[in-house]
Amino acid sequence: MRAIRTLMACMLLLGIANFTYADQVILKNGDIISGKVITKSGGILTFNTSYAGDIKINWKDISTLSTDKPVATLLEDNSYLNTSLLPAERGSVRVTLHEPGDNRYIDKDHEAIENQSYGLNDILYINPKPEESGRGYRYSGRANFAFNNTSGNSSNEQWHLDAELQKRAKAYRYTLGGEGNRSSDNHVRSVSNSRLYASYDSFYTKTDFLYVHGALENDRFKDVQLRSVAGAGYGYQVYETETTKLSLKGGPDLVSVNRYVAESENFAALGWHIDFNHKLTRFPSFPVEIFHVQDGYRGFDSDGDILLKTRTGMRIPLRQGFVATAQYNFDWEKNPAPGRRNSDRQVLLGIGYMFQ
Repeated sequence: MRAIRTLMACMLLLGIANFTYADQVILKNGDIISGKVITKSGGILTFNTSYAGDIKINWKDISTLSTDKPVATLLEDNSYLNTSLLPAERGSVRVTLHEPGDNRYIDKDHEAIENQSYGLNDILYINPKPEESGRGYRYSGRANFAFNNTSGNSSNEQWHLDAELQKRAKAYRYTLGGEGNRSSDNHVRSVSNSRLYASYDSFYTKTDFLYVHGALENDRFKDVQLRSVAGAGYGYQVYETETTKLSLKGGPDLVSVNRYVAESENFAALGWHIDFNHKLTRFPSFPVEIFHVQDGYRGFDSDGDILLKTRTGMRIPLRQGFVATAQYNFDWEKNPAPGRRNSDRQVLLGIGYMFQ
């Protein structure tokens, strides 16, 4: 009997240990979810479970939570903790050492914290990204490629390449990108254009920033030897979450156009920029990301030229960062060179790669 009781006690202890070594979320309705805390950002806790993968939980629906290992936690007062979280009374958590000798946290005053309670509303982020915590920076980028070749009774070849690299910190954002298209029909060049662009955004609040940017463009069949744009202005970051990003920019620009045949021109313009992408999390088995990017310029004079570029489409994740891309490009110019049309349209189906 003693051996049986000892065995049962060991099994009970093992069960308690297994129960303990898992993060837990206790909801206000009394439900308890076990798994692993991934991140908290923008009022959403991302929590990994063995049965449903990553799930999103509204922070306002949580009563308390616990972690079996230290997590990076950024508070409203900008204190940065590296500590385990323990359950406390409704709407709060306690912070404590995970084990003796652990570096619990680092904050601006290096004050000691042990078993202190914090309200859930005091927690801005858990495991924040560098641009959220203000500690370091993060690179993200993408590249897309589309190619088509036809031979036989007719010969056609066309390809498209676009790429973008971004460096994001809490106080600033650098963006560098470009795109190019080439096409030939029966060995005669029919499309030849390329564009490079760069911008720097300086954030003075979480959502407000000032920017400077520039772009260089060449399009032989639009009679554009070199179109350059340079300007500055104000921007507003409407959304910047795991699922949705939307930024708006506007300000004065100087546009200069050197042409192959027609006369060159220079004009001042009001420029605007829209950058939007959103992941459709409603359908986890089909995780599509939709996007829309728009650049526009309107000359200040009464008969001012108008330039518009839009890039709209979707990206479907494949494996290990690779994506399938469907994209529609539309370019429009109010006053094109003589003999040229106002608009160009392009439909692209290709393969891309993304990292972040």
